[in-house]
Amino acid sequence: MITGIRPIIGLALALLAGCAPVKTQSEPQTQLLPQANAPSETEYIPGELNPESLLELLTAELAGQRRDFDTAFSLYLRQAELNNSPELVQRATRIAQFNRDPEAIITAAKLWRKIEPQSNEPNQILITVFLHESRFNEALALIETQETLSAEILLLLESKLDTFDPSSAKSLAALLEQRLDKSPEQLDLLLVLARTYSLLQDETRALELLDQGLTVEPQQPDLVVEKAQLLRRSTNDSTAALNLVESALANNRDHRQLHAVYVQLLLELKPESVQNAVDKAINDADRDPQLIYYYALLLLENEQPTQSLALLRELLARDPARTDLYLYTGVNYTALGQREDALSAFAKVEAGELILNSVSRGLELLDIETEYDRALVLVEQARERDPERASQLAVLFGRWMSDNDKLELALDYLADQISADPNDISLLYTRALLIEPLDSQQMLEDLERAFALDPDNPGTQNALGYSLLEHTDEYQRAYDLIEQAIAQNPDDPAYLDSMGWALFKLERLQEALPYLEQAFEQMPDPEVSSHLIIVLIELGELERAEQLLTDQESMHPDNEDLREARRWLER
Repeated sequence: MITGIRPIIGLALALLAGCAPVKTQSEPQTQLLPQANAPSETEYIPGELNPESLLELLTAELAGQRRDFDTAFSLYLRQAELNNSPELVQRATRIAQFNRDPEAIITAAKLWRKIEPQSNEPNQILITVFLHESRFNEALALIETQETLSAEILLLLESKLDTFDPSSAKSLAALLEQRLDKSPEQLDLLLVLARTYSLLQDETRALELLDQGLTVEPQQPDLVVEKAQLLRRSTNDSTAALNLVESALANNRDHRQLHAVYVQLLLELKPESVQNAVDKAINDADRDPQLIYYYALLLLENEQPTQSLALLRELLARDPARTDLYLYTGVNYTALGQREDALSAFAKVEAGELILNSVSRGLELLDIETEYDRALVLVEQARERDPERASQLAVLFGRWMSDNDKLELALDYLADQISADPNDISLLYTRALLIEPLDSQQMLEDLERAFALDPDNPGTQNALGYSLLEHTDEYQRAYDLIEQAIAQNPDDPAYLDSMGWALFKLERLQEALPYLEQAFEQMPDPEVSSHLIIVLIELGELERAEQLLTDQESMHPDNEDLREARRWLER
């Protein structure tokens, strides 16, 4: 896997053959592998390799062949530093890149930059790693040292813009503005800077920059695409965006993104023209399958089932093995009211994540009262096609029955599945949630079993902890379980609600309040709001509790959790 130093290895072997004495069986074996960090009295002359270096490099090569990349990297890095060798430090960097070790890449690239300061490649590597690791300050500091902003750096910045936090995005904008003063007509710089301001929601400055670029090169397609999307998003001026794109298409017929934005605007303003525009875009691209797939899904999302279906059929005719396409085919048939065709399509999805979606959509088309057996066949056939997802499909079927007011039927089905596989956590967890109103003891047993099988799962920790709060007086144990769950997912609103309720049960009201407030802010459903209202009542904040309860009752009339909160308020 690691190549490129055969001349060195050959020389090393020659030296070993000419200089090392031949061992006999009676001689003790000595260690051939050198210690990477051992002190050495050997003189190292920059640019020259002595026998000690060659032996260590041979060891590095052999380590690489054994896939011991850490050893190979450390030996190459050591020799690069000792011999001040650009070739060896480059080798160490490549090994670190292959091994996907960010810290090792940074260490090697920094040494490379020190040994060969005139090379720009180590800077590019460092910038790339810093951006991938979201170390924006270090990336920007290094970018600032570059004499020019190359197309490669700008493309990298553009690809990572969505990961920038607001503070780092502002710093990037300031840096790019400085460079723009020196290169006011650099179009790729203008484009990245405009997108940075869009990220900062400064659409006015973004439009100014795009117009500046279009003054330099009218109808430049990337600038036109960005401006059209900005006009549509920030000013709701889709007509101006359409006119802009139409004009640019006349001179950029092969620009795929320009065609795509054009079709999106037509879907909004002139749906009757969409079919011709899509056909033209696909034909101009020699009916590229990836482009056909893109437009098929775009049309599906924009409620154009007939055109979407035609494109999907074309893809299936080319590649019948693409059974994932049958999911989208079924969705289109459903939109067209062709129920049997839709069910047939959903049943053809062979395996993978999409099989869950296809079965779920198929079940939605079936009446549980008259077509239960047909639904069961749909699910069981899917489980046979994709055994890895058999458990998930069983859970899906159980939830479908429960959602259609057939709870007892769902529980009987899940009981059969659990009997066949008593250690399936998802089956245990699902039955526990469904059986609670009928048998809280069975619910607790199922959750305890699931927890015993996977004690580090935060979902199970939270579910068991909350259930203990509701159905037992084991409040401290419940708190401990929820604390473990929230340590893994500190921002999960369900876990925050559970923690707040556990603290309430433990009579730690002041501590409970911020957890429930944060949970309600993220997930203002009736159960969470009822917990918050009850804690507010107990803290004496009756006016706030009354207002919150009234608001929630207007949105969720006849909700039992809110009824309980009302009873607390009117005690």
